[in-house]
Amino acid sequence: MADADGREAYKRSGAIAFRYCSRRSDTTGLSNPGGLFFTLVVLIVAALFLIYQLTQTLYQLHLAEGERDRWQRPDAVIESLKLKEGNVVADVGCGVGYFSLKLAPKVAERGTVLAEDILGVRTAITSSQNP
Repeated sequence: MADADGREAYKRSGAIAFRYCSRRSDTTGLSNPGGLFFTLVVLIVAALFLIYQLTQTLYQLHLAEGERDRWQRPDAVIESLKLKEGNVVADVGCGVGYFSLKLAPKVAERGTVLAEDILGVRTAITSSQNP
């Protein structure tokens, strides 16, 4: 049973106490449909914002790589190496693997591209992209 303020009360039946809870109309939290709706809207807006930021970052990386391709001319550099299938190539100072990823198809499945950089995190990213 509940008292006048809507607090829970206990009813004794011999040695057993039964607890009764009252529901008041002004409760908050997940039992309030308005609160649940607001929470879902906030989560959806946050997810959309993160997706937008991700696409903008990927677009900026695409532009940067296209710009780098123009001034660094990786095709001409790789062509001058005269690579064949099965060759072993070392990319010293590979960074994020810009050249490593372009060298890998040239040496094919039997070849190897060894990528080394002083920053181990970047090399780990490169090796995870090119098993």
